[in-house]
Amino acid sequence: MGMFELALLASFLNGKSNKIFYVIIFIGILFLITKRKENFSQSEFDDIFSNLRKEWGNIFPDSNRNSGGVQFFEYIYNKIKPSKREFDIYNKLYCGVSGSTIDPRTILGESGVFKKSNNANNFVRVKHIDGSYRCGFYYRCCWPCCCDIMNENVVDVVVEDINLKLKDGTFKYSVLTIPDPCSKSRIIKGKEVLVDPDNSNEPWGSVSAFDCRNKITRNSVKTPSGRIIFAVLFNSEKCTLEKYKNHKFYDEELAERCNKRNNSQDNFQKWGMGDIFVNLARK
Repeated sequence: MGMFELALLASFLNGKSNKIFYVIIFIGILFLITKRKENFSQSEFDDIFSNLRKEWGNIFPDSNRNSGGVQFFEYIYNKIKPSKREFDIYNKLYCGVSGSTIDPRTILGESGVFKKSNNANNFVRVKHIDGSYRCGFYYRCCWPCCCDIMNENVVDVVVEDINLKLKDGTFKYSVLTIPDPCSKSRIIKGKEVLVDPDNSNEPWGSVSAFDCRNKITRNSVKTPSGRIIFAVLFNSEKCTLEKYKNHKFYDEELAERCNKRNNSQDNFQKWGMGDIFVNLARK
């Protein structure tokens, strides 16, 4: 039963006094405000970032983190098993496309105060698995990574809404997913690996973090659709193209850059991860 229903019940049970009704409404409003506001501290970010760096060798045994968002998410969720508050911070500290970490100072800035829109994220619009679109904040190392996840004509990235069981409860998240790359794995030199896009007889040296076994990525978290998660889309909301372009966090400069990058295959080589993630998640 929600706070509003409780308030109505209290008013009904004590018709002579509306004080209980107003008290419960007030508490409910405070609860909603507190729930929506993310007051993360500098020390929390620093501690969690330090721990993430300590776990680097466990997440990436060969130190190759290219397109390693899948492995970051899986390790955080299955191995660290954090609370919701910790989980939200962990998943702001890496770029799901590149696999690089994001320094807390980039997120918090000189003020050390967390803001929903900051220098480590961009407001993006990505297709949902149900055919609609979701807008939200994607944490990245650099702007081309945002272009890649929005490049729906070339890259198979979609948003899915799932419930995640964390240390302090079960919570709904919007996550970014791709088809399992290991579904196209091959045995090369006695080992099951991703295949080099430019040479089908060689393992993909640029992307080696995926533990392929029987054409399934073992170090990944799958959604009910069978796709694998590589990042969280924060503050997700359903939005049309018109709503996205009229949103206060819409970045026209990013849109222009993405248009230039995504409409020229040659431009993939110039910025960010080049064509690595594009080839990993290509349709």
